[in-house]
Amino acid sequence: MKIELLHEDKLPEAFDCAVHHPMQLFAWGALREDEGTHVVRVIGKEGNKVVESIQMTIHPIPVIKKAVGYVPRSTMPSKEMLDFLAIWGKKHGLTHITFEPNVKKESLPILEKYDTRIAHSQQSLFTPWQFLLDLTKSEEELSAQMKSKTRYNAKLAAKKGVTVAEESDAKGLEDFIALYTDTCKRQSYNGRSPKFLKSVWKHMEGKAHIVTARFEGEALASYMLFLHNGVLYYPYGGSSTKHRNFMAANMLMWEAVKFGKHKGATLFDMWGALGPNYDKKNPWSGFTRFKQGYGGDHVEFSHSFDLVIAPVWRKLYGILYAARKWYWGLRR
Repeated sequence: MKIELLHEDKLPEAFDCAVHHPMQLFAWGALREDEGTHVVRVIGKEGNKVVESIQMTIHPIPVIKKAVGYVPRSTMPSKEMLDFLAIWGKKHGLTHITFEPNVKKESLPILEKYDTRIAHSQQSLFTPWQFLLDLTKSEEELSAQMKSKTRYNAKLAAKKGVTVAEESDAKGLEDFIALYTDTCKRQSYNGRSPKFLKSVWKHMEGKAHIVTARFEGEALASYMLFLHNGVLYYPYGGSSTKHRNFMAANMLMWEAVKFGKHKGATLFDMWGALGPNYDKKNPWSGFTRFKQGYGGDHVEFSHSFDLVIAPVWRKLYGILYAARKWYWGLRR
């Protein structure tokens, strides 16, 4: 396999044909570039066919004048890809490259045996656990596998007069951002800014959809969903404190499931969650329990790992990262 940088004159399709997750799409890289982040795209080709794509963001480390590469939700990089990235990274002053592949843990090779340059990472953006819902099942089967309370709440919302519709337009985006922002403040969660969400909407056109639950015209809950390669994703959601007893969020998630089926998706990736036997006091326990109510498979994905390029500098970076994390923990 021949590995090369994606030339700027190549169309996004030349990269996206081997991409399996929205955060590896050319468009997602474009929105990161709009933020001022340096993005590097590398492809692996067999003949004229692109069979592997890696999109990496570059993050400078000011104190030591080095940088870190980050690759979210890629496939498991081939050894040829790792060789190319190691050489490129050394040339451009990278201490290491952190990967968080969209690969189930059970399907991963033993990392230390796969490549001796790989080490477990102390950083991660994603939780390794996710709920996956099989959308090839009928609506009746999907409804039957829901927890009884979740199913009851979804029906209760409909009885109360809550309605759900796709609102992939300017008004839908405005209401979604308002609910999402309010939810982040209410839960003391450091979420995405309105500017970032508008950029997502702009760049992910055709992939991003908004579904909203309303009561008498007022938005009570709203999700931004991604649809790519037959998989529906739930990355962002928000809800109102008004009419909480109407259980609008339960109905909205059920309608999102049906929306995915209608669009031809075969799988619903409900995004992050805590692992089994989670601490009920954990701030993430609420949405983990909420997603659990829909009866999907609780699956562990790859934990983050590093391709080590400069071992000494990576160790120093680890000390700086731990100190920064400790400092911001004190400021909370």
